[in-house]
Amino acid sequence: MIGFRRLAAGLLAVLCAGGAAGADLRILDATGSGLTPLREGALQYSLGGGGSVTVNRLTPDWAIEKLLAGDADLAVLEEKAIPADFNGLRRRFAVEALAVYVNSANSLRKISAADLRQVLAEDQPTWRRLNDDPAQIHRYSVKPEGSGSRLAAEIFGRALSPAVFKVGSAREAVLLTASDPAGLAAVRFLPEPPAGAVALAVDGVLPLIKTIKDGSYPLRQIYWVIVRPGAGPAAASFLRYMAGNGFYDLLLDDGLFPVFD
Repeated sequence: MIGFRRLAAGLLAVLCAGGAAGADLRILDATGSGLTPLREGALQYSLGGGGSVTVNRLTPDWAIEKLLAGDADLAVLEEKAIPADFNGLRRRFAVEALAVYVNSANSLRKISAADLRQVLAEDQPTWRRLNDDPAQIHRYSVKPEGSGSRLAAEIFGRALSPAVFKVGSAREAVLLTASDPAGLAAVRFLPEPPAGAVALAVDGVLPLIKTIKDGSYPLRQIYWVIVRPGAGPAAASFLRYMAGNGFYDLLLDDGLFPVFD
C-alpha cells in the first residue's frame, strides 16, 4: 500500500501538471493534514476515464473563498469549517475517531474527555487523576504528522505535550501499551486492537464502529464534501464515484469509515 501511494502521488502530480485552468474537475482539500484517500481517489477516478482532476491543499477559509468565486468545483473539509450560510450541496462522506487504550491489567475502563485532555497536555501526569495510583502515566501516540496526534490536537484544540512518546503508527503505540502496565495510548481507533490492550469508554461511550458512525462516541471527526452552486456535471460524477465501493475501500484502508449520505 505504501508503494502504491508513492506511485499514486507521483502520477497525480503528472496528471495535475497542466494546472487547474485546464482540468475537468478542480478539488480543494481543506482538511487539517490532507486526506490520502482523496488524492488516491482522484487518481483512480481520472485513470478510470473520469477526466483530468486537480487536488490542491488550502486552508478552509481560502477554500471557501475560491469555491464561491468559481475557482474550484468542490471542497473537502471538516464539519466545523462549513459556513452556516453556505447554500451549495453538502454531503458527509467519512468519519474517524480518537480512541484511548490501556493495558488489559489496568482496572481503568472509562475516562472523561476533560480528563483525557489534561492527561495528554500535562508534562508528567500520574494515574492519581484517574484511579488513585500515584505512578506516572506512560503516554503513547503517533508522530506529529500521524493521524493520532493530529486528531487529538484538532479535537482538543491544543497539541499533545512534547513528553508524550510518539511512534510511527497507531498499532505500534497500542502494542507498546499492551506490554506496559502503566501505558496509555491515544491514537486513531483500531477496530481490532492488539491483544493485551483494551479501549476505554469516553464520557460513558465505548469506541465502536456503530457509536463512531452514529455520533454517540464523542471523540470523532466528520469530513464533508461541499459543491459550488452551479457546478457542472463533472462534480456530480465525482460525487457518485465517492459513494461507490472503490472510494469506500480507499477510506477503509486509511482507517476512516465511509458514511456517505
